[in-house]
This record gives sequence, structure tokens and C-alpha cells, in this order.
Amino acid sequence: MTTKMKHWLPLGSGIWTLLLTGNLLHAQTTSDSLPPFIQASAAAHYLPLLSQKKAVGERYRLDWALPVQAPVARLDTLKGGLKLYAASNNGQQPTLIFTNTTGQAIALRPVQYAPARALPDIYQGTMVSDFAADLGSAYQPYAPLTVGPMTRAAALPLSPVQLVYLPRQQALGNFPAQLLNRLYFLQAMPVNAGADTTTTWVRTQRMLQLAETDNRNQPDAATYLKYRLLDMLLGISTRDEESWRWQAQPSGETTRYLPVPNGYEGAYARFDGRLLTIAKIVAPIGHLVSFDRQMPEPGKLNGRSLHLDRRLTASLSAADWQAIARQLKTALTDAVLQEAISQLPPEIQTASGASILANLKSRRNVLDSYAKRYYDLLATHADVIASRASEQVRITGSTGKGVQVSIYDLDETGKAAATPFFNRAFNPDETREVNLYGVGGNDQFLAEGDIEKKIKLRIIGGPQKDSLRNRSRNGNIDLYDSRANTYTYGGHVRYHLSDEADVHQYDFDAFAFNKQGLRPMVFYSNNDRIYAGLAYKNTKQGWRKVPFAQQHKAYLNYSLWQGGVSAGYEGIFTQIIGKWNGLLSAEYDAIRWNNFFGIGNETPPQVADNNFHRVRSEVVNADAGLFRPLGRHHSIGLSARFQTVRIRPDTERFVGKEMSDDPLLFRTHQFGGGRLTYGFVYLNNPLVPTKGLQFNASAGYMRNLKQTNREIRTYNSNVQVYLPLAKRWVFKTGGGIQSVNGQPEFYQLSTIGGSATLRGFRRERFWGNTAAYTQNEVMYVAPFRSYWFNGPVGIFGLFDAGRIWQPGETSNRVHTGYGLGLMLVPFNKIRVELAYARSAERGMLHIGYRGSL
Repeated sequence: MTTKMKHWLPLGSGIWTLLLTGNLLHAQTTSDSLPPFIQASAAAHYLPLLSQKKAVGERYRLDWALPVQAPVARLDTLKGGLKLYAASNNGQQPTLIFTNTTGQAIALRPVQYAPARALPDIYQGTMVSDFAADLGSAYQPYAPLTVGPMTRAAALPLSPVQLVYLPRQQALGNFPAQLLNRLYFLQAMPVNAGADTTTTWVRTQRMLQLAETDNRNQPDAATYLKYRLLDMLLGISTRDEESWRWQAQPSGETTRYLPVPNGYEGAYARFDGRLLTIAKIVAPIGHLVSFDRQMPEPGKLNGRSLHLDRRLTASLSAADWQAIARQLKTALTDAVLQEAISQLPPEIQTASGASILANLKSRRNVLDSYAKRYYDLLATHADVIASRASEQVRITGSTGKGVQVSIYDLDETGKAAATPFFNRAFNPDETREVNLYGVGGNDQFLAEGDIEKKIKLRIIGGPQKDSLRNRSRNGNIDLYDSRANTYTYGGHVRYHLSDEADVHQYDFDAFAFNKQGLRPMVFYSNNDRIYAGLAYKNTKQGWRKVPFAQQHKAYLNYSLWQGGVSAGYEGIFTQIIGKWNGLLSAEYDAIRWNNFFGIGNETPPQVADNNFHRVRSEVVNADAGLFRPLGRHHSIGLSARFQTVRIRPDTERFVGKEMSDDPLLFRTHQFGGGRLTYGFVYLNNPLVPTKGLQFNASAGYMRNLKQTNREIRTYNSNVQVYLPLAKRWVFKTGGGIQSVNGQPEFYQLSTIGGSATLRGFRRERFWGNTAAYTQNEVMYVAPFRSYWFNGPVGIFGLFDAGRIWQPGETSNRVHTGYGLGLMLVPFNKIRVELAYARSAERGMLHIGYRGSL
């Protein structure tokens, strides 16, 4: 009994209103009124932008617009007569499924490619989707036609693709007009239309489930790798898990799953244009690399396929990779490549054929060395996955020969099969760590021989009854499993035993490459105002270290406003001691600006000259600490700090006059101390909370390292509460208090003023030993859609209040500010707030943002 194809939607399902629209030619024609062949273009709308090619790129705009000749597809006679069966809508390109008289499935896909349709709904209908839609011009429209000669020469089982023109015709009935009278790719599929989509013709996720359930179900790793190397040759960077179907090929008690790629619409891409270069800086689209003579970095080209490549090629050695790569390289002779390009329509051969052919030959010549580069990347960290059946995993070491991992099926009596279903030797010159996942069943792990220490071995058992017999010498083995198992304890094994379910966890997409990059910046900050600079980030990954094992950030800025240099570093080390994360940071600012109006709650307002109340200082801060989460909502941290501050000698400014009795005012002061922090966050949305609470508290101690009798103790706390009032109405209330005790310098006192504490006043408007403030807002939040962005927007009214307490001063004044504001949250990525607040002193415009792209 067969199951109707899941994800293939029969006629009348309503899916047609969602399918791709595009360039419509001959909209009123029918097959009866057309000749056997017709001239049509794939998508003429890309052509007008060719006049702006420096900004948007030249790409293949001309190829998309050129009319080409294609046979008219008359369904009543094509392939012996075709009947419409179903449709698949996979995001970027719909597929129409027909059947012939024998029941074989025939797929028709529109030539026009629609990258924008793969975007999440939040981007649809905006300038982002317009930009993504125009990316379709980067792909060679007729690339799939060229693949047939190459797959045939490489002995890859893939049906050739034919270009046809699909007009309106009686066989289609009331088929949507927007999908007719256009160019299509026609390709026979290797299954009947009624194939069982749970076992016979499956998606990648289902195939992996079948392999995980029973080790007798295995993907064809060698064929998969050959297809993937062909992808790399053709420059396809968009291949992912959804780009495959898997055809079951039973043989006795085992079933091999043969990979079938969905298509080759992403081949020979040309990604040029200044706007795309800028977009790559702010958006995660680094995998969009052009098809050039030089092949790109393997990690960049294969980023979308990384997780599946690691999973399915884990059984293949370096020799296997090289053998397959050389087979493919040898098969793709100049004659084969020339034949492939000759499949393009003549008009397209004239426009682009020569450059594509030259690039193919150049890339083909280095395919084996490129395969080695990619293999070397994947081999450094290997995951070996068993199944939910009971298995025996043998780990055998041999001096100078690395580590051999073999996995055997166990029968009901616990006897191992004669032949392993997984068998690979790991070379310490290639591999740094191997993770062995038992997944399930009653697994036996056997370790013996002289196991190479350079390779870290992790054994991750499953939730059932496992055993480990360790008779190895040397070795670098960690075991993660339940406590109630059988272990032969021996040397060279570290035991991580837990009854928590996550000790067995296998995460298919957890692995990531290390990344580093340098980029220029022009931006604004409170410290540096408008600045230009360079930022460097280095992210190192680690097993079960989320989101990374280490991350290092460094920057060097020049303030265009202040004329000063600033630099900084931050390093985060995940789970450096148990569940404690480490933090190192340092910063230097040659000119840091603060506002200073004197000490007290009733200091007079500023004079007309804004610079008169500005304090310029040279600052060095260095911190080292530990922090950790406690459950889902709590966190604690402790850190040590060293600080150097020098007030610049601006004797004609307010600080020089107000503090003139301090003989050490312009001397360099050094401080050392530490801080303890606690945080609690419970919000229903981190960017636009409408319900929840956030609380932070800290206590700090600093000592003047030159005047050691001067100590400074600081205590801080702040809270924000979000209460839903009615549909789309939110009340936010909160506040904070800061107290400084001891003998602080004036710049170490508590302050209020500015966006974070007291709107309607300048930043750091009031200084004193103790400060308290409250901020209150009533906000109306609504969804918003426009061409410029989609996302929540809000308007709010605000009321803030705060004051300072300073010993020796008698004051009952509470400073208040009130006003209106606007909140914008483009694409749920960045929250931007603009607020205008008035106080007894002045009106102030406050601008703030948080979040990132």
C-alpha cells in the first residue's frame, strides 16, 4: 500500500495562489494556436537595472531577457501524454508533478528562480524582499540544461533536463494563468507518482530518521560525495538538506538510500554589485560566492551543506575523497564540458558560454586538491553516529596509525555481526577529535590498543543499558553516559556520568567552523560620538559550548568629533570552570567626555556653551571575571577591575573652576577592586516585551592604589516591570538606585540624567553620593508593514522622576521629565527609540537602539 506524496499538494488545495508569479509572455495564447517552437525570455524584468550595473551588478540580466527558442509542451502528446497530478511549493521554486501512462512522475519547474520567496514572512513585501528577488538575476537561467552530459559522464544517476514552453491548454483546465505561458524545465523523476514518501522516496530528515532507527538503512555516502563535488565544481552554494530526495534501493536485509538532487538552478552564479557587497557586511549571506576561475574557500562555498556533509561523509577517508574526486575530474574531459555548454540555447552560448566553459575547465583542474582542502576542514572534528539498535563500537589504537573505529550490529543474543557497517581509521595528522554517539539500544563500547593521545575521543552513550570495556593504553577518552551502566574502569578515561537526559544529546546542526574577520566601521556612541575605526572578531567553537567556546573582539576607533583614539578588547570563554564562563575586557580612551555641573541635587543648569560643562578624561579599564546562568532566568557574576583615570587639565572649563581646591585633580589616579552582580530576566519578548520583569543588582569595591586609605563602595540596583493593560497597550514602570560610600573621586559619584535614567535632562546632569530615579511609560504597540520594513511599532507617553542625595545638602526637590516617543523594530532585529522629553530646564531629544542584524 502506498502513501500519497507528502508535500505534494493536489489540485484544488488553494496552494496556487501562493505559487511564483513572473514574466508573462503570450498571456492569451493556447497550445492549439502556437507553432511547435516558440521564442520567449525567462524574465525580462531584470534587464532595466543593467543601466545601474555598478550598484546592482551586471550578473546574468541580459541572459534572462534574451528570447530563446523552446518546444511547446502539449501535454496530451508529451512523453506519451501527461496528466497533472500535484504541486510542490518548496520556497524558491514551485514544482508541478505530472504522470505519464506508466505512472512515472514527470516534474516541471519554472525557469524563473525566486530567492525572495524563501525569506521569512517578516521580510516579505519590503525592500529586503525586493533586493532578494533581484538576486535571481545572479543565477544562470539555463544552467540545469548543462548538467546532463556531466552526470552521464560521471555515472551519476540523474535524468537530463529539457527546456519547454508551457502554454494554456485544455489539459490544464482552470490552472492559474500566472503559471502558464512561460519557460519550464522538464525532468523525469526516478519514481512513480504514487511512491511511498515514508520509506521509498523520502526527504533528508526522514532518511536520517530511518538510518538512526535501524543501522540496516544507510545513505549512499560515495554517491552523495560525488554529487557534492559536482556542486562545488558548478559553484552551487545554496544546496541544503531540503535540496535532496532519497530513493530506497533494498538489497536483502539492508536498504541503501540513493541521493537525488532537486535541481541545479544555483549553478554558475555571478554575485556582483556594490549593494550586495554592503549587504554581506550586515547580513548572513557570506555563502553567496561567485562562480569564478578560482574556487572560493571551502567553508564559505559549502556553509549551507556543512551539517549534512559532516553527517553523510563521516565514513569516508581521505583516500576515499581523493579517489572520488579524481574519478569525477577524469570523467569531466574538455569534450564533456564543451558538450555540457552546448546544451545552452544558442543565444545564451553567445552571451555567456565561453566564460562559463573557461571557468569550468579551471575549476575542474583543481577539483582533487579542492576536495582535499574541504576534507581537511571536515576531518578535524568528526561525528560518528550509530543507531537506536544495539551495537558494538570497537575503538582500536595502533602506534603511528591513529585510531580505528568500527561499529557492528548486535543480534538478540549480543553477538556482533561479522562485518561492520561503519569502519574508518582516523589519522592524528588530520583529526583532533572524534565524537562517538551510541544513540540508543544496549551498546557495547570496547577500547583497546595504543590509542593516539592527539585525538580526543568522546563516547556518548544512549539512554538504554550500555557498557564500556577499556583495555587501551594511553588514550584521551571522555565518556558521557548514565550512571546505571557497566564500566570497566581503566586509565585514560574521564567519566562524565549524569542521569540528566541531555548527557546523551546529539545535535545535528551544532557544529560550526571557527570564524574571524576584520571590518571597517563608521558609527556613533556616547563615548566617542561619531567615529571611524576597525573591528576584529575571532570566534572559536567547542563541543557542547553554546554559542561558542571562545570569542575575542577588538576595536580601534578614531573619534571624528573629539579627535581622540580609543581601543578595546573583550574575550568570553564559555564554561571555563564547570558552568562558569570567563570574561576578560580592556579599554583605552584617550578622550572621554562626561557632563559635569557640580555636586548636589540643585546645581545650576548649563551655560550657553555646551563645552563649558564637559569633562575630558583619559581612561584605562581592565576587567577579569566569571559569570554563569542559574536556571533559565537568573545569573550571577564576579569580577576584578583595574582602572586608571586622568582628568585633562581644562582649567578654563567648569571642572577646573569648581574643583580648583583639589591639588590632585589633574593627576593620574589608579584604582583596583572587584564587583559582584546578580540578574533576573523574565520577559515574553527580549526586544518588545509586553509582560515580564527584569532586575539587576551589583555591589562593588575599589581602592585608590596611590592613596591607599581611600576606599570606594558602590551599590546599584534597577528594575523594569512590563504589565499588559489591554490589547496592544503596555505599561512599563521601573527605576533604580545607586549609592557610593567611602572617599570617591568626583567622577566616581552616582549620576542621573539622560535616556537611561532621567529624560528631559542632559546625560550626567546631577552628581552625588546617592541617586534614585523612576521611569514610566504607557505604550501602544501594533504590527506594521511597509516597503521600508515590517515589524512592531509603538507610540508612548513617558514620565520620569529622580533626585540626588548629597551629605551636607538640604534639598527636597524631585526632578521630573515628561514627553512622547516613537518605537520602531525593523524586522524584529533592532529596536530604535526616539523620544522628546521636557523638564523644568529644557527639552531634549533622546535616541537609543539595541539589538543587531
